[in-house]
Amino acid sequence: MENNLENIQTKKHPTFIKSFLLSIISGLILAGIFFGGAYLCSNYKMGLEKDLFLYGSGLMLFGTIIRTFYVLRHVKCPECGIEVPAKAIRGQWICCCSNCKINWDLGVQNDA
Repeated sequence: MENNLENIQTKKHPTFIKSFLLSIISGLILAGIFFGGAYLCSNYKMGLEKDLFLYGSGLMLFGTIIRTFYVLRHVKCPECGIEVPAKAIRGQWICCCSNCKINWDLGVQNDA
């Protein structure tokens, strides 16, 4: 399969990195709100308000993490608009569109 991918033209995906970075940044902001709020709430005797805040911000943080993985796995080809699968190949996330015969470089590195 990798030999097949090397023979196809590779282009940088024009819109993916913006939506991916938006997910990452919103996740970091929500993590700061969650952990900062947990720290502040631990210093005060609060009942239901503390629980609602922590559950609500925790659910939003969880939803943002799920959205980030969704954005990474559900990429549309900018040329034809079909959804193409994303794969990590040699540390780089790439989508291969079989209709357009283009490898879309998503601009995300995988160092693991």
